[in-house]
Amino acid sequence: MGRRAWPFLLLAALLGAGLWLALRRPPEGPSVTLYTSVDEEIAQDFARRFEAESGVRVDLVGDTEAAKTVGLANRLLEEGAPGKAPRADVFWNNEPMWAERLAERGILQAYASPSAADIPAEWKDPGGRWAANGLRARILIVHAPSLGDRKVSSYRDLAGPSWTGRASLARPVAGTTLSHMAALREALGAGPFEAWFRAMAANGTSFASGNGSLAREVGRGARAFGFTDTDDFAARKVAGEPVERVFPDQGEKEVGTFVLPVTVSVVRGAPHPGNARRLADWLLSPSTEAALSASSYASIPVRPGTRPGPGVADLASFRRAKVDWAAAGKNVDAVLDLTTEVMRGK
Repeated sequence: MGRRAWPFLLLAALLGAGLWLALRRPPEGPSVTLYTSVDEEIAQDFARRFEAESGVRVDLVGDTEAAKTVGLANRLLEEGAPGKAPRADVFWNNEPMWAERLAERGILQAYASPSAADIPAEWKDPGGRWAANGLRARILIVHAPSLGDRKVSSYRDLAGPSWTGRASLARPVAGTTLSHMAALREALGAGPFEAWFRAMAANGTSFASGNGSLAREVGRGARAFGFTDTDDFAARKVAGEPVERVFPDQGEKEVGTFVLPVTVSVVRGAPHPGNARRLADWLLSPSTEAALSASSYASIPVRPGTRPGPGVADLASFRRAKVDWAAAGKNVDAVLDLTTEVMRGK
């Protein structure tokens, strides 16, 4: 055999060995990466359910209580920057304001999920960049023994002189409280909101580290009442603590109760686009919506025909605030600046 043939024989041998090894190597299992600000134990439970039903592995990336959504949003922005490669496939987000902001920055992919076809229009983005699979209301959790015959009924009560030093609000630097305050500023106007916020802080309202810790404070009577999310209230109720919920500002000329959709989005440039759509479809399905409402997350269903979970209020049972989340998002920086200034002075 001539010397010239050896290189070709060697190359053929190497290619053959590579093909043989590739055939012997087990195929990489299908996977999908889910970024989520939904509470960790809930997210893990539903990720495992999807894995069992689909055979697709879910790589779950969550966030801390203190930095809910803000940290993940910044991570998505960084990974979606020019020249970078996104790592997330789906973003399951408990704060609609950040879904709007990410959509504006081109981070979220337009996707008309067939599972979202019967979700009411107010609970999905017209451009298909997000749809909701549950809702949480911003309610007042009250320690019933502390209130006795007295009542609280509005955000204004946090600044009321009869409740000096008895109310609480999670620090509005992240989480649903920041979304709530941004939406309230949009509803009231900049001047009235700032006046109330300063009066509320001057009234001795405490700034809790998060909605969960606030609910625990109220549950044990350390504070008489405060704003929290419906799932945090449900956790204290299940724990047997003497708490009640109040849907605030229900009068005809009042602002109403703020309701925050829990959104599902496909990430633009998702590394596993097929599995991303499959997971989004599953999360937005009626069965997942019902299971989420029946879980400890206690979310309010988005579809009128879905039965709420035990103890979960029907959406039609209270008066809701009207919110443009894209407009509310423009108030974030002002709320953060005001919060920093006020907390520095406390």
